[in-house]
Amino acid sequence: MTNLQTSSEPVADDTAIGDAPAGVSPVASSPSPSPRRPWRSLAETAGWVSLFAALFAGWAWYQTGSLSLIAPYLQGERLLFDPLHVVIDNAPPETVVERSVRVLNRSSSSVKLLGSQPSCGCITLDDFPITVPTGQDYTLTLKIGVPSDPGPFENSVKLFADLGGYDSTVLMISGTVNSEP
Repeated sequence: MTNLQTSSEPVADDTAIGDAPAGVSPVASSPSPSPRRPWRSLAETAGWVSLFAALFAGWAWYQTGSLSLIAPYLQGERLLFDPLHVVIDNAPPETVVERSVRVLNRSSSSVKLLGSQPSCGCITLDDFPITVPTGQDYTLTLKIGVPSDPGPFENSVKLFADLGGYDSTVLMISGTVNSEP
């Protein structure tokens, strides 16, 4: 049986800080750390945020292969078109110009392009429906009839797909017609 002292008086410690028993280092107060400068903390945070933003944007660029598609991809779009605006400059009047639009499917399932609605009969596209497998690209060919009148022109094509949560995408087509044949 152990005999315990049950006294309410504190037990005096005869050793001072400098007189610690052998093998035990005395406890001394540590100097206060130098105050952090607010600009340093802000700079460190900005550096980390910039690093993560660059990594995130780089990953999106890797996924899409185009700088113009990074923002739509990061906003959650998974059916991407590049370019969204087709420009035809200095086209001869009454000619047919071919342009390509890359369709990227970054969704988790195959997507079927169901059809299109051009703003005029001067635009033709590939035959629909077109299936784009998951993770793949498809090159959509547009044939655009250039107007006979010199000056600027604008048209559009609305594309429809069977991707859930997706209504349609509008491709803009603009350009200028030469005044000289």
